[in-house]
Amino acid sequence: MPDQLRLWLDGQCLQTSSRMRGIGRYVGGFIRGLVEQSSGVDLHVSLNAAMPQQAVAARDFLSRWLKPENIHVWHGVVEQGEAIEGLTAKRRLSEIAIAYHVSCLRPDIAISASPFEGAYDQSVPFLPSDFGEIPTASIFYDAIPYRFRDRYLADKQSRKYYQRRLQAFSAFDVNLCISDFARQELADLVNGDCSVNIGAGVSDQFKDVHFLQQKAPREENTLLYVGGFDWRKNVPAVIRAISLLDNPLRDEVKFLIIGDIDAPTEAELKRNWIDVQLPPQNIRLIGHVPDERLFEYYRSVSAVIQPSLMEGFGLTALEAILCGTPVIAANTGALPEVIIDRAHLFDPIDHLDIARHVDGVLRRRGESTLSQKAQEHARKFSWDRTASIAIGALRDVCRLRIASSLEKRREQLAQDAVHAASTLRLRQELVVGCLARAEPRKADASRLIIDATSTVITDGGSGIQRVVKKICSTMSSMPTSLVLVGFSNDSDEWFEVKDRCLSMGVEETKRTGKRIFFTERDHILMLDSSWTFHAQHARSLMNARIRGAQITTCLYDTVPLRASGFCHAGMPPVFSKWLQTALTYSTGFVCISQAVADELLDILKQIRFPRPVNIGFWPLGADFGEKQETRDFSQPINALTQFLMVGTVEPRKGYRVALDAFDELWAKNSNVSLTIVGKVGWGAEHIIKRVQSHPQYEKKLFWRSSASDLELSMEYAAADCLIASSFAEGFGLPIVEAGYFGKPIIASDIPVFREVSAKSVHSDFFEVGNSQALADCINRFSSRPHQGDMKAVQRWENWTESAENLREVISNGKWYHRYAPKDAASFVNPDNIGEFEVTKALEVDHSRHHLRLIDGPMNADINDAQKLIVQITNKSDAIWSSKGTKAKMYGVFVGCRLFDRHGYLISEGCRTEIPLIIAPGDVVYLPVEVPNSWFKYQDAFVHVEMYQEGVCWWGNPLALPVQEIKGELECV
Repeated sequence: MPDQLRLWLDGQCLQTSSRMRGIGRYVGGFIRGLVEQSSGVDLHVSLNAAMPQQAVAARDFLSRWLKPENIHVWHGVVEQGEAIEGLTAKRRLSEIAIAYHVSCLRPDIAISASPFEGAYDQSVPFLPSDFGEIPTASIFYDAIPYRFRDRYLADKQSRKYYQRRLQAFSAFDVNLCISDFARQELADLVNGDCSVNIGAGVSDQFKDVHFLQQKAPREENTLLYVGGFDWRKNVPAVIRAISLLDNPLRDEVKFLIIGDIDAPTEAELKRNWIDVQLPPQNIRLIGHVPDERLFEYYRSVSAVIQPSLMEGFGLTALEAILCGTPVIAANTGALPEVIIDRAHLFDPIDHLDIARHVDGVLRRRGESTLSQKAQEHARKFSWDRTASIAIGALRDVCRLRIASSLEKRREQLAQDAVHAASTLRLRQELVVGCLARAEPRKADASRLIIDATSTVITDGGSGIQRVVKKICSTMSSMPTSLVLVGFSNDSDEWFEVKDRCLSMGVEETKRTGKRIFFTERDHILMLDSSWTFHAQHARSLMNARIRGAQITTCLYDTVPLRASGFCHAGMPPVFSKWLQTALTYSTGFVCISQAVADELLDILKQIRFPRPVNIGFWPLGADFGEKQETRDFSQPINALTQFLMVGTVEPRKGYRVALDAFDELWAKNSNVSLTIVGKVGWGAEHIIKRVQSHPQYEKKLFWRSSASDLELSMEYAAADCLIASSFAEGFGLPIVEAGYFGKPIIASDIPVFREVSAKSVHSDFFEVGNSQALADCINRFSSRPHQGDMKAVQRWENWTESAENLREVISNGKWYHRYAPKDAASFVNPDNIGEFEVTKALEVDHSRHHLRLIDGPMNADINDAQKLIVQITNKSDAIWSSKGTKAKMYGVFVGCRLFDRHGYLISEGCRTEIPLIIAPGDVVYLPVEVPNSWFKYQDAFVHVEMYQEGVCWWGNPLALPVQEIKGELECV
């Protein structure tokens, strides 16, 4: 046989609840050991796509050791576990499908990593069958359910399931047992057993001998249990034994418990502790922790206890011994193979015996109870050793049995599979579909697939759609990349867009474009503003992730989250749901500025996003019109100084701030002018009315609603300085354009403006939203000749360079930051995107804040009301979110109430949701709607105030006289 052994391993145990228990840890270590035997093993692992969330989590876990092309998927069709509904036709079909899948992959031998999976879930483990001739192996852990049948196999269906699975071990060519105890168990229970003890190993950090030899401070009288909580684990016996100790030790023992525990079991253990009158503060249930933190716990406690009635190995005991921590354990199962010092073994059903051992190990305080012989014995266990023994056994099987089916064509394999399923009395389309999804999908080449869904469907000429068209056109012409432009609007089907101008339309694009099937060699760039399609995209992109594709999502800004008051009312909730969906499937995010990338990183940290993700940014390209002759800056001080603002006229751009500043200057006869170039945007009616009715309109105040490239370049040439007064932005194209024309800028002090203006000839910044500060900047600039070279040009990337920079990030790994959560778990389902729910009433210190009116009134987008835009500053150290409990309690909102002049409540208005979070120190802009019906009250006051659902209003409101709001509205 060839020198390199091609192994296939069933990875479904990394998708089920086993992944959080000993089986998952064992299989993960076993895989690592096999991969480290790199010269002789080509390992392939398959996952079941019928459990999509778990499949993505398992793929992420496996990607530490395996290449994407070595991780495969197939698709079972079962609906419930075999111990619930029995051996159904769909389960039999699924067993045929996985056998067909394995045959198509053509390994030298196939390993069923956990043949008992699927008792209560959708997994369908690989079992020996008449279909296929590939040699097979299993991993056998224990027969604990069979040994304790009354506890674990109480009904007929579960016994029938277990007996079928147990007898399947007699059909494997070899059974790899995790201990000598497990090997003897299998020999005792299964006829024709062919088995070998391969042992077990430990995680990488336990190999660091230098670190292990360092003395670590240990907390006195602290006992640690690590493991599961089913009946045979015998954890309540430890509590009972502690209660039997003599004082003062009895009341000093602290019991730490680590493991994936559900709420009822946790409550029961705490109740057991209280029932025997032990100090409540001395029991601590920590939950599941990753190996890195588990290592620290082993090193910090006085001793570890393993009270199980039966174990197939004893990994916890082995790890603790290697950490230099004393272990006391039950004298049953495989534990005596790990703990060779018989003085440390107790009878697990004798509470007094357990108590004697607890007393002994704690009173002798630590390492003195752990012999050098025990530690030397523990060091013999390693995954390298386990993998080496396993590979030897697998090679022996392969030498004895050459698989004749490996020479069959795939067509013949498919026919055999269909024939095997023909007796199941299932619909033909179900059989054919199941087997078709079991076929491995071959990836011919690496591809970059760019999403252009929104632009293909409705090209509104937005800035984002302009970016999409420029990038798609430029990247598609790059000779070094295979680039496809794709779209998907109403299903999980994706189509290639042949028209690089993206102007063909939906139906024509579908008719002319080929269907795109994602593979592990694809990198999908979600470039477009396809926010309203997030639900259907989630389905197809999750399938792409299951297949192994990388997905990078483009984030243009966080305005709908941080400045929702400046958006149409329908945008923030859609955008927030889109971002949360993107967090479930994305392996990376690419932003249009470093400032946006930093904002995203801050969000990830604040919500404790639980998975690693790449963060990058790249500069957008810029096209410039014909450059015009600039003004001579040796002008006299009293000459008219011309200021320019460029951008869509909308509240977010800060035009109101600029007009207030210029009104103050014009009132003092300052010789300054302001030209605004920008089309009418959302919510701009009050701004346009103010401009057009202004006394200085067409004198010192000008508005151009549209301008060609030539006309815009003439405006830049004529201007002395650009003003950018936005409250929030993702980029800052006018600043880039001003730099190209050698113009100074005055800008609101937001991070992205600092970033984009770095190359400007002169920059001055003012406090965001502060018209007086802006007026001071304008006055300083216009009162003296500017010092500097006004004809200097700011060099900025064109669209070809921009596309190259983007490709460098997503294809060549030039990421800005690799976000990695602290204490990352081994398995995290994609739908877990962090913690931002508010689950309890906030303390007074956690509600400290400041409110400030920024803009309004203006007509509300949907309701019969006037909208105010309010700045909210979180001055506490707590995260605020409108997402409360399932009972809709504790969410945080901003709202308004109407009071009469005596302080009596008249009415309450609607409350505004926080789109995602307001983190400590954040400054955000939210809308508050004041019903038009309130304006009939003459002497009333509107109180704008923060509120926590089911708790209270927070006080310190913005108190606004109704007549003042009404008067402002009438002026507009």
